[in-house]
Amino acid sequence: MAPLDASTLPTPHPDTERPSYPPKVRPTRVSEWERSDSYRGVLFPIPDTNWRVAVCREGRQWLLQQREAKDHWESRKYFARKGRLATVISDQLGEAAFQSVKRQLETLPI
Repeated sequence: MAPLDASTLPTPHPDTERPSYPPKVRPTRVSEWERSDSYRGVLFPIPDTNWRVAVCREGRQWLLQQREAKDHWESRKYFARKGRLATVISDQLGEAAFQSVKRQLETLPI
């Protein structure tokens, strides 16, 4: 009996291939759109709210964004200084929201 030649064997269809272990993780698609869930400029979500903090595409200002729908964020406020961002988070979203992100705000430059 002749040995099998691997080049003549059919290749399995991707849908029927056995999974590899550990499973391969597909990289998350990163978006340039500020409105996207996967926007690369997102700094952190504000826990227990539908708000997040991001940086604009040019890196010039902080954005306070509110979720409008799945994969759609609306920039509500724009800030040049982190102190003003902190004040607005505290005033508009409440002291609990501010306390939950206080450390992240302190690490921001300017």
